[in-house]
Amino acid sequence: MMNSVANSVALVTGATGFLGAALTHRLVAMGAEVHAFLRDLSSLWRIEEMTGRVKVWRGDVKNRASLEACMRAVKPEVIFHLAGETAGRQALDDWAADDDSIATNFLGAVNAVRAAHASGTSRLRLFVRAGGLAEYGACPNLLRESQRERPLTAYAASQTAATHWCQMVQSRLSFALVTLRLGLTYGPQQSPDFFIPALIDALRRDEFFDVRAGARGRDFIFVDDVVDALIAAATINSDPLRGTVLNVASGRNSRLEEVAALVGESLQRPHLVRVATAPTAGESVEVMRADITASNRLLGWRPSTPLREGLERTIAQRTLLGGKK
Repeated sequence: MMNSVANSVALVTGATGFLGAALTHRLVAMGAEVHAFLRDLSSLWRIEEMTGRVKVWRGDVKNRASLEACMRAVKPEVIFHLAGETAGRQALDDWAADDDSIATNFLGAVNAVRAAHASGTSRLRLFVRAGGLAEYGACPNLLRESQRERPLTAYAASQTAATHWCQMVQSRLSFALVTLRLGLTYGPQQSPDFFIPALIDALRRDEFFDVRAGARGRDFIFVDDVVDALIAAATINSDPLRGTVLNVASGRNSRLEEVAALVGESLQRPHLVRVATAPTAGESVEVMRADITASNRLLGWRPSTPLREGLERTIAQRTLLGGKK
């Protein structure tokens, strides 16, 4: 049975983040009643033009009571749990970053699921949680949902823990709980803390940008394709999604020097891209390419934006973010 997004009630945690804002825009455009659960200090700049069409709730995923109060009032049909902490995504000896990852990515997910269960709303049918391919760690082969994860950072470990806890708890829940392991999502409004926006911004400022040569690559996916997958999960029969983990990615390993060259060419500044052969300290993941067979089978989804097109769209739409994150 297919479900309609139009007129449905959707709750999005992390709705002012890069991906959350893109999803919120799409849900509003499709006619959903959208509620955004945000931290007190979250800036609304990515969704400011929609504030009259989105109900904003303030709280923190680390505070289960605030989540429960929101969910009891909203009575959502679909929850998209996109709130997360990325400070621990580097392999550093940083216990504070570890603590932030555990508190937000693991315990935050636990709190959100338990709050959804405790809210007692019978119309909640689906809880979609965003994980990531970083959960797999270093793997020279195709990344498949069935393989043993070997996370290399606090961020990845906290996400992996949340994935396993969600699978464990599914049997206690009346609603379907699915984790989508996302590839490295990019697009116009992404924070400059990440590779592609940092590259674009540097070249636009006529600054040199250093990138490592060789096999080092990532499975990059354009933000609109990820939103397509999230919407697809919300529109199909939820029963087959119960307790599942699905890769949502391009299925292609794009070398970082290849990406940098494409951006340099598009901005007519190829001379500013400097390719280094020396290894980067602490870098462990060389190749990242996900098997997306299961998401195609269960969601009827495939990415539709080639890398070159996604980069050109990002460059064309992006403005320098400055301090906005």
